[in-house]
Amino acid sequence: NELEIQQVCLKVQEFVRQLEATLGVIYYFLYVRGMGQRAVATLMGISQAAVTQLHSKLKAQASRYLGIYN
Repeated sequence: NELEIQQVCLKVQEFVRQLEATLGVIYYFLYVRGMGQRAVATLMGISQAAVTQLHSKLKAQASRYLGIYN
């Protein structure tokens, strides 16, 4: 249903706006720009392991915020 899709999109936008800066950057590069973790790590000057940890944190927060439980 198109209304449901619009509601989910708005909820995702709200979630992204409330992210702390570092997680917002991770979101942007991984999901908006479609970059890989290694490229993001290089760009941010951090290890790929750090990007992986931040990505996990981002996904956990998204699951809680959006009410998605795996």
